[in-house]
Amino acid sequence: MKNNSKTLVTVLMSVYNEQAHFLKKSIDSILNQTFSNFEFLIINDGSAKQECIDLLEEYANKDSRIRLLRNENNLGLTESLNNGLRKTRGKYIARIDSDDIADSRRLEKQLQFMENNPEYALCGSWAKIINERSELIGEKNFYTTYEEIKKKILYFNFFTHSSLFFRKAIVLENGGYSDKIKKAQDYDLILKLSAKYPIANIPEFLCLHRTHPESISSKGKKKQEWYALVARLRALLFYGHPKIYLFKIIPAVFYFLLVPYFVEKIIFKLVWKK
Repeated sequence: MKNNSKTLVTVLMSVYNEQAHFLKKSIDSILNQTFSNFEFLIINDGSAKQECIDLLEEYANKDSRIRLLRNENNLGLTESLNNGLRKTRGKYIARIDSDDIADSRRLEKQLQFMENNPEYALCGSWAKIINERSELIGEKNFYTTYEEIKKKILYFNFFTHSSLFFRKAIVLENGGYSDKIKKAQDYDLILKLSAKYPIANIPEFLCLHRTHPESISSKGKKKQEWYALVARLRALLFYGHPKIYLFKIIPAVFYFLLVPYFVEKIIFKLVWKK
């Protein structure tokens, strides 16, 4: 499988000092997909945890679909993903974070959607939210059609990064993940693509998104919100979203300035509530 030039899908993961039991569940969820013509490119972004390093090597030795890359130093998620993206072999890229879990039919369903809708650049899916004990704590089941998403995407990111499935050629033509955005890089990419191409969310729960104190989405939350604001401005200034939509980012500005993190957690529990 590694040398198959016709590989359709590359699953792209970047790992940095992940807890081994989270990482194992994430990798297993990809290896047990109903669709099997994929390569699994895992980038060790300078991890120092020996347990994490050993686990990656163990999996790579067991399954030839896994290809390991190693960054000598921690480059951060944006640069690590861009480096990996240029080395992928698939026509499509499926993203997954190292603590999230994919439904067993995720690749099959998303590939089918993209093959049936060649004008679309990207699709995501609904996601269930789990905690560090893998307990279900909520659901992310927002807008699905391009018309709804394009109208409201400046208000909020309706996508889960670990559910993104996109055409590699289009993303590379548009510069990949922006190196100006160190966090909320998925939101910036979605804003960039949605200005020019149709995108969608498949209305099925094909992803389990784990939230816990050490997760990327939890650490440096205010910094992530800041970069999300920057992404919105870039969408208006550079990506082609109408500048008259400037009013749509005003709620996000007030949210960033006035809402402390402990209140955010309460808000998101209500938003994600089943």
